[in-house]
Amino acid sequence: MKSPDTGSSIYSQLIIVIGGLTLAAFFAFLTAWGWQQREAQWALTLETQAEVQKLAVLQAQYGLEQQALLLAEQLALDVTTQRLISELAELITRHGQQDPHVLMQRQALQQHLLPFWDYLRSNGANQLHVHLAPGVISLLRMHQPQHWGDSLVEIRPLVDQVQQQGEARYGLEIGRFGSGVRGVVPIFAQPNLEGPVVGSLEVGFGMLPELRQLDQELDAGLALLLFAPALDKVIADYQASGLIGVDQDRWLINQHSRREILHWHAQQQIPDPIASAQHQVLRADGQDFLVTLIPLRDVAGDLETDRPAAAAALIWKNISTALATHHKDQQVLVISWLLAFIAAMGLLVLLLLAMRRAVDRQNKDHRATLQVESHEREQARQLLSIITSTQSVYISAENPRESFERLLERTLQLTDSQFGFIGEVFHDEHQQPYLKTYAISNIAWDDQSRGIFSQEAPSGLVFSNLNTLFGSVLTSKKPVLSNNPATDPRKGGLPPGHPPLHSFAGLPVMFGSELVGMIGLANRPGGYDNELINFLVPLQRTLGQLIHALQEDRARRLEQHRLERQRQALRALNDIAAIPNLGLSQRLQRVLQLGCSYLQLDMGLVTEVQGSDYRIIAHHAPGQVSLEGAHFELELTYCSLTLQHNDILAIQHMARSPFKQQRCYEQFGLEAYLGIPLHVDGIACGTLAFNSLSPREKPYDDIDMEFMRLCARWVGNLLAEKKAQDDRFELVQRFSKLAHHLPGVIYQYQLDANGHSWFPFSSAAITDIYGVSPEQAKDDAQMVFQTIHPDDLEQVSQSITDSATHLSEWQATYRVIHPQRGIIWLSGQSTPERLDTGATIWHGYITDVTESRAQAEEVKEARAFLRTVIDAATEVAIVATDSQGLITLFNSGAEHLLGYSADELIGRRTPAVFHLPDELRARHEQLIGNTETAYDPMQIFIQPAREGKVQSSVWTYLRKGGEQRQVHLSVTPINDGDGQLLGLLGMASDVTEQLRLETLKSEFISTVNHELRTPLTSVIGALGLLRGGALGTVPEEMQHMLGIAEDNTRQLHALINDLLDLDKLSAGKVDFDTQWLPLEASLHQALEVNQGYAERYTIDLELIQPVPAAEIAADPRRLAQIMANLISNACKFSPAGSRVSVAAAQHGEQIRISVTDRGMGIAAEFQSRIFHRFAQADSSSTRQHGGTGLGLAISRELVRQMNGDMSFSSTEGEGACFWFDLPARADARL
Repeated sequence: MKSPDTGSSIYSQLIIVIGGLTLAAFFAFLTAWGWQQREAQWALTLETQAEVQKLAVLQAQYGLEQQALLLAEQLALDVTTQRLISELAELITRHGQQDPHVLMQRQALQQHLLPFWDYLRSNGANQLHVHLAPGVISLLRMHQPQHWGDSLVEIRPLVDQVQQQGEARYGLEIGRFGSGVRGVVPIFAQPNLEGPVVGSLEVGFGMLPELRQLDQELDAGLALLLFAPALDKVIADYQASGLIGVDQDRWLINQHSRREILHWHAQQQIPDPIASAQHQVLRADGQDFLVTLIPLRDVAGDLETDRPAAAAALIWKNISTALATHHKDQQVLVISWLLAFIAAMGLLVLLLLAMRRAVDRQNKDHRATLQVESHEREQARQLLSIITSTQSVYISAENPRESFERLLERTLQLTDSQFGFIGEVFHDEHQQPYLKTYAISNIAWDDQSRGIFSQEAPSGLVFSNLNTLFGSVLTSKKPVLSNNPATDPRKGGLPPGHPPLHSFAGLPVMFGSELVGMIGLANRPGGYDNELINFLVPLQRTLGQLIHALQEDRARRLEQHRLERQRQALRALNDIAAIPNLGLSQRLQRVLQLGCSYLQLDMGLVTEVQGSDYRIIAHHAPGQVSLEGAHFELELTYCSLTLQHNDILAIQHMARSPFKQQRCYEQFGLEAYLGIPLHVDGIACGTLAFNSLSPREKPYDDIDMEFMRLCARWVGNLLAEKKAQDDRFELVQRFSKLAHHLPGVIYQYQLDANGHSWFPFSSAAITDIYGVSPEQAKDDAQMVFQTIHPDDLEQVSQSITDSATHLSEWQATYRVIHPQRGIIWLSGQSTPERLDTGATIWHGYITDVTESRAQAEEVKEARAFLRTVIDAATEVAIVATDSQGLITLFNSGAEHLLGYSADELIGRRTPAVFHLPDELRARHEQLIGNTETAYDPMQIFIQPAREGKVQSSVWTYLRKGGEQRQVHLSVTPINDGDGQLLGLLGMASDVTEQLRLETLKSEFISTVNHELRTPLTSVIGALGLLRGGALGTVPEEMQHMLGIAEDNTRQLHALINDLLDLDKLSAGKVDFDTQWLPLEASLHQALEVNQGYAERYTIDLELIQPVPAAEIAADPRRLAQIMANLISNACKFSPAGSRVSVAAAQHGEQIRISVTDRGMGIAAEFQSRIFHRFAQADSSSTRQHGGTGLGLAISRELVRQMNGDMSFSSTEGEGACFWFDLPARADARL
């Protein structure tokens, strides 16, 4: 047999061999794992560096995109640029691209953009491009101005999106003359982004910023690669475009900053950005480079997600030094782990030697530990048993104190303590803690202490001295250990004869953060230590839960008791409130009786306080004289203290209270008092108080306080309701006087919960509305409902029901059948209110709207008629717009005149669509005067309308088919009640034919003037010479014929003169020399001038009422012409021997001059045409009296030109009176 030492040696050797192999494998694994970790870290470093380079490039590209979009938006805001592009779009639409005006306008646009282009190029831009919409038609390339007019819709999706959607965009695109970042904004037909998109404006930069700048910032080479298949339709000759590559290359080099990429291109080592990894390591010129690939997607790629990137950025950075350092670190790693393996083997041998010694020592210690653990398990079992019994105290014990005593006994046994206690912590009125025991050891030492123990221990001993060891536990809420209480400063002293205290442990019992109880232990042999305290923690926690549960039970019972008392008080108050026909005084008596009984006090008071006056409203004191209505000085009463306190004032024993020196105590001697202020509308107006001559045995509790607050609210509501009734009565009386003078009926209508309805108040006007008196309506509302028209009754009833259900405002218009007035229309509105009784009361107003409703119907019919008239006015174009010029009305006459339908224009276009643009621009410059102002054609009409002007002039309208029509347009502003412009109303009539006829008329009059009047003058002169015998004696018969010829010729000459005068008057070409003329002298002169003409017809002329002190404003020659026309007409149409009267009279601020004849008068059917041109009563008049029929028309026009007017009055068979008014003033010479 082998010796134990030999076996142990073999065992140790075996452990060394197996341990060595295990360590070798373990360190080999660690070496491999470390190698992989460093490789992974190196890969992560390369990936991080590649990501940083990628972010730098993408950030630079994003900055370029934002810069391109910002510059494009700023340029698009230029008003001149917007106008030139809009005008070019309109010109090209009309005349095509090669029209000279188009070329000239395009040259103007190029000159205008040239300074902007210079600025953009100085900031790195390489493109400024203007396109027309739709179709992305190139209008102007500032970088290639000679190339334009081509459609880019197939190769420029970014621009196409902007033109279609009308929103600015930016992105990467490859164009026909370059590629890079683009910012594109839409150009609208009108300013302020209104109208359709007519074009777009583009600002472009290269795909990457200056490569050498990024080269310096990143310390890396950069190159830009383009995807060859994406350039097939865009760039035909790669070499001419500066691209490096061959036909079979998928990627072409566009730009580069260092020459290494040319080496990789020659070696065909450039990775494919689509198929290759995002970064890799390549060698060039003996150096290692980290190459990062960044695909760049263009706008077409964003639209087609499966399309490959159109470009890529290639970044390479020299990492030769970092790579060499990485390889060196890997070698150091292998050597380090090899040395660690050797050291571990040495430690293994040393551990084996130490292990043999430790095993023996552990065996010895293990046996001692087993003995200690056995004792601790026994203690733990006992503690668990105690905890279990503690938990059962709350569940099973009817008397918890007996259970607590058993629990204390077992705890003393477990801890080897001589005596102790378990108690609950309470707080006094000053929030100071004190202890009341559940269980305590009997340590009575004499008869007196035994008597105290037997009397108080069953209900719990109370300890409140905090200057003791247990007091330190209550104040600190922490365990207190004292193994030498005699010298402990916290001992507090023991009563004589008390058993000696050798050691003490006070353990706080917590529930959460609240101290709910305490365990006290004393006289343990050897004292108490923290180990025991920690051992008892589970017991403390369980006791805390138990005491908290007991507290909750006690609080629940107290709450139930309080609620029961409160329910009794509420039941009593409800019983009082439910008694019908009970007045305020009786209700207050019942409340005071209830309070005295509930609070066990002798007397109850409800008082009112006004200033320093104290009046008793209600008084209850059995066997005493009632004090209701009695007045006292407030300072002599207890209630003054209550009002000062402004809350419940409770005094259990006045002689022991702080108020014992008050005058009220000296005056009345009341010992017990409980009072609370009474509030009405938030203001303290009195008190509710209960008192007694003897002190109260039990202190007031929370339930008593709650009862007082409840009674105070109840009494306060009674007083508030009484005050509201008094206020309502006074208001009704005042309101009745006011309502008596109002045109409608003011009322209160109440619907009770039982369905009964009535009018608590209605003004006297209810008789005029319903034929019912206010007294009848107050009894029952049925008499009112019976007057409602049967067809409207259901609607009115339903509206009242809905208003009551939702408490929404009631509004209704309905008919009633009045007993005296018949059917009338009423309109009413009121606001509902829910009363405490469940009834609903409405406060409202009803008025007679019969007349206004009739007027509304007339307005409605008038509007319908007006709409019919507007639609029927097919010969007049009526167009209305809003305040911005947008068309809102386009009648059938406008459709007929312009060829547009109303649907095409209303809400879509302005009237500028059918005006000539040149005419609008000319009148805009004439009106505005500032050509720098943004051109808005509607300002021609809107600006004068804001000034309140009505515009009337001739315009040229452009029909939908292109035909031009001349119209006479009147534009009237439409304003609201405050004078603010709401829109415009335009009425246009086609005057094309009228203007043509006026042109013909002008030509005719010119012909008459030159071709007829001049020869007639010669003829008249010749006939005069013949009749005068210039050629010899004329026979009598020939003399007669020559006279007829001369008269007819003179008549024709007068007709031509009248025609020419009337035409000049109509055209406003007659000059007037208006002067202030003396009225009387002017009339005398007119009579003298026409006296010969009157004598020819044997007519007497007379002047009556000349108003000598007046002057008139007139042209003397034109006044003489008017008077001659009127006097000659009066003479011609008066019988021989009669009289023609000329009179003048003051007529307001004017003078009325009249000429009256005694002739046949004017027929009624002819009177409406008397002032028309060539107007004659019949054909015989011309032959009988002569004349052209133009005299009256000319005279009235002359009067109107001199700020007057002319009219007449005539009765057939009694003559006629023609008169005219002219401005007048008093003669300054008089």
